[in-house]
Amino acid sequence: IGVYPHSIVLARDGRVWYNAHFSKSPEIIGAVDPAPGEVTTYEVPTPPRADGGTTIPYGLREGPDGAIWGTQLLGNRLVRFDPATEVFALYDLPTPVSGPRRPDIAPDGTVWIPLFAAGALARFDPEAETFREIPLPVKDALPYIVRVDPRTGVVWVATGAADAVLRYFPEEDRWTVHPLPTRGALVRHMELDASGAAWVAYGNSPAIAPKVARIEILG
Repeated sequence: IGVYPHSIVLARDGRVWYNAHFSKSPEIIGAVDPAPGEVTTYEVPTPPRADGGTTIPYGLREGPDGAIWGTQLLGNRLVRFDPATEVFALYDLPTPVSGPRRPDIAPDGTVWIPLFAAGALARFDPEAETFREIPLPVKDALPYIVRVDPRTGVVWVATGAADAVLRYFPEEDRWTVHPLPTRGALVRHMELDASGAAWVAYGNSPAIAPKVARIEILG
């Protein structure tokens, strides 16, 4: 493929989507169709940066309608691509240099975005095309990745500097904080299993050895 596929999405139609982490002029996302082994690329209509650098395409997810959503870490944008129409939509985040990283999409289509540099969780309503930024309960937590429990709508947020995983309850507008057993843990990856427990991978080289932990909420 000749690019650095930073994030991948296994879509419902069988295609595998990827973003090109350092691509610029053009910035691209691509889809691999495993059956014929075909690769199709699409140019993201991103305005060039003043410094000539890349926006650093980061997280990538599929919405319930089949749309592909991505973030631009330095571009400070949310990107939507409709594979059916091959049309892009770009949305600037309201806080400059907020550092959007690994988002997730709720079953109702709401997009949840961890704002690494801004220390907040962003909620994007795709119907109204509006953002709401929600402060985290821990200062300077560096939110890195979001995953939404499809059964409950609870939003899990893993952090880079809080030594904790956070949960946000949208209907109640409240947080809970769940400390990790390791200090100095930088969580980069998280997935929820069928029971609703969270699996996180973290470390902080060279001081903190890499680990995988399972977080189950009791009660």
